This record gives sequence, structure tokens and C-alpha cells, in this order.
Amino acid sequence: MKKLLSTALISGTVLSTLMVSSWTYAEKYPRHTKEHIDFAKVVNVEPIYETVSYSEPYQECHYERRTVKNHKSHTAVIVGSLIGGAIGNELGHNKSNKRVGAIAGAILGGSIANDINRNNRHHYHNTRDERVCTTSQHVSYKEEITGYNVGYKYRGRTYYTTMDQHPGKKIRVAVNIRPVY
Repeated sequence: MKKLLSTALISGTVLSTLMVSSWTYAEKYPRHTKEHIDFAKVVNVEPIYETVSYSEPYQECHYERRTVKNHKSHTAVIVGSLIGGAIGNELGHNKSNKRVGAIAGAILGGSIANDINRNNRHHYHNTRDERVCTTSQHVSYKEEITGYNVGYKYRGRTYYTTMDQHPGKKIRVAVNIRPVY
């Protein structure tokens, strides 16, 4: 057991020594590129145009004459029932006959008024002007600048890129330096 523990301890020490030495080597001789920011002169800027469509809603309205049919009125039936009931009540001789007469008169008066209403073929109509509107879309097209093709010069060489904004007279560039093997 002691032998196993000492072997593990020695192995861990060797491993950590190797790791520390490799980190030291990596700091001294980094394999990553070195990068810095510099400026390049803009030599050419061409806008990129694109046709863009816009849709805008609008309403068109006009007036239409509309006819509205009146609903049948039940007033005649109600009034006929009341009058018939009153007449039937007056014609009855005693209390019991008056009740029967009133009910019979009400039913008869209502029925007569209903028949008159049904046979009356003249329906009353109302006409009115109503505003009617429809919504449509008006589509228009416009040429818009959506970006820029940019030419720039850095250390005597010309490069090209596309940018969203106009760059101005110079642009920032990232310069990467790495060894060639």
C-alpha cells in the first residue's frame, strides 16, 4: 500500500512538472497569431441599391341606399284582445259568465286583429343611406441603399469588402501576423 501511494505521488509530481514546463514554453513561443488594429485608406465606395416595396392601406367609401323592412307589430292583437275581453265581460250576466265572456271576447278579439294584420299586405319599409367602406393596399417601390462595396488600400495592396455603413476616408483593419512554416 505504501509503495502504491508513493508511486502515485511521484507520478503526480512528474505530471505537474511537465504541465508547468509546457505552459512556460507556450508563453515563450505562442502558436496563436498576433493581431493588432491599424487603419487603411478607403480608395473606392460604391453604394449597393435594392428595390424595396412598401404597402400602405387605404379606404374607399361610398353610400348605398338600403331598404329595411319593418317588423310586424303585435299591437293590433293586444288591443283587439283587450277590447274583446271588455265587451265579453259586459255581456256576461253573473260573475262566472263575465269571466267566461271576458276570456272568450279576448280570444275572439285577438284572432280578428291577427287576421286583419295578416291580410294587410302593405308592409312599411324604411330606406336609409349607409356608408360602406372597403380597405385596399397601395403598393409602392423605392430604390434604397442597403450597403456599400468598399475598396481600401493597406501597405500598397488593395482589398475589397462589403459594409452596412458608409466607411468615410479610412477604416479600421485587423492585422494578423503569424509565422510561415
